[in-house]
Amino acid sequence: LAKTGLKAGERTKTDSDDGLLNPETVTDERLKGLLRAAWTGNGLVSPCPKGFVPQDPDILVLDPKQELEDLFARFTSATLRLLGVSLVALVVLVALLFRRKALRIAAPVLAALAAAAGTLGWLGIPITFFTLLCVFVLAGLGMDYSIFQVAQAEGSPAATEGHATSRAVFYSFLTSFVGLGALALTDFAVTRDMGVTFAVGLAFAYAFARFRCPHDGSMLKYLRVAGKKQRREIAMKNGGDRPQTGEWHRQGEQSAGALRIWFLWLVYRWFGKGLQKLLCVPVMLFIYPFARPAKAALRGFYSILADYKGVKGFKGLREEMKLFRHLLGFAWSLADKTDACTLKKNLPKMTVRDDDGWRAFDALTRSGKGAFLMSTHLGTAEVLPALPVALGRAGSQPHVHAFQQMGHDAEFTRMFMRHFDHAHLTLHAVEDIGVETAVAMQEALGRGELVLMAGDRPSASSGKVLHHRFLGRDCVWPKGVFVFAKLLEAPVFFMTCVRTGWNAYEAHFEQDPAGTQAQQLLAAYAKFLERETLARPDQWYQFYDFFGQIGSSSVSDNRRPTTASQSATP
Repeated sequence: LAKTGLKAGERTKTDSDDGLLNPETVTDERLKGLLRAAWTGNGLVSPCPKGFVPQDPDILVLDPKQELEDLFARFTSATLRLLGVSLVALVVLVALLFRRKALRIAAPVLAALAAAAGTLGWLGIPITFFTLLCVFVLAGLGMDYSIFQVAQAEGSPAATEGHATSRAVFYSFLTSFVGLGALALTDFAVTRDMGVTFAVGLAFAYAFARFRCPHDGSMLKYLRVAGKKQRREIAMKNGGDRPQTGEWHRQGEQSAGALRIWFLWLVYRWFGKGLQKLLCVPVMLFIYPFARPAKAALRGFYSILADYKGVKGFKGLREEMKLFRHLLGFAWSLADKTDACTLKKNLPKMTVRDDDGWRAFDALTRSGKGAFLMSTHLGTAEVLPALPVALGRAGSQPHVHAFQQMGHDAEFTRMFMRHFDHAHLTLHAVEDIGVETAVAMQEALGRGELVLMAGDRPSASSGKVLHHRFLGRDCVWPKGVFVFAKLLEAPVFFMTCVRTGWNAYEAHFEQDPAGTQAQQLLAAYAKFLERETLARPDQWYQFYDFFGQIGSSSVSDNRRPTTASQSATP
């Protein structure tokens, strides 16, 4: 009104016989400009306050957002009906063309769509009109993969021809996966969800079509035979009749050949972490049937956790899905760890739990003093270098000295160390700790630097342990870490970084309550770890029998608070 010169309450008139406000019939030039901005050709459009109820029946109140949501809801409903009709028609067509082979062709496609829907639900991606459009493409491509594989097996072609067909199908899958999955790297939420849908769906479609017995089409039989072969190989490496889960440092890397590790590294380097994490889905589908030691350890962990909480654990398919998600989460944590410590192409979005522990740690580091950080294998402590960047302190972050078992996970460690960024983080081998190491770390603490060690895994080179209860069971802990922390005479903080989203982590710090003995420090640490484990059990990355080192002795009340053990094993 201010721009037009009209005053509130001023009356004007129109030359129209019907009295309607029309910019063509209004003679007042001031009002004509105002009406032109709101005229649609059939009437006036004007914003109104929320909850406005018109008195005139000719006035229609519209909510654009709600109208758009209703429109897409109708589209989604219609698409779902069309999708159901299309799938039925597809199955009927396959039955007419392939007859007895029809079930073997259609089953992998339907299983892949079901698995993809479950995975998308777990990732928090809703079923929308746009993701449903992706299903039409997935059904068609999945059917192609399945037909080629079955036709190749039934036709019994020559070896070279069969390999050529398999390669052609694989290259077709790979180009589709990369091309369509690249949409997941965009910033627009709709196209990103479509990209994830394509990537997950194509991975399942190819995996279900490919991994079948060449002659009888039984995927389960194929995996069972292959699993027995791999278990025999693991048993030979462990020097026993079956895979061992009791000592973590005796377990070798599983399905982590140099070519696989370097392939995933090149994917990360060229295309970024997003595509690398998507590729982890088909990789984990291949690894999962053979990861027997890791799955056995996780089953034991979840069983003990259920007993401690007094609830009933999952069995059957629900248990398998939980274990698969757990192992997939670990694979994603390796990708995040690699990114945070090497090229830093897409650092995690870091937040911190704002409590007394963080405020004490923040004040200490701001004052230029050093501290001893005791990390855990719950979550991914290696993403800690991303925290100063998230807080806007990249230029003033303290240097960190981290200790790691270098002789374990040889292939991954070799790749990791080759590209490791030493600017603000130095890795030390646990195997090389000696008197000179303690002197060097005391000097580093004096310069305001940080020393980081994990306190929840016994050393492979030392048999000295402490005993303490955890989740109601007697467990062993590395004595050297707690003694070392006390010898350095620096403030001790317990620390963990847990994943809270696709590329997001939360750091949590808790200060040791100034215990004077290693056993008191262990009691506080175990209480901290127990509380964090109950909050994030799906990020427990101990893939050995953590509770079986000295036997699993239950207590009458598994939910009682953690108490210190009476003695330490020398």
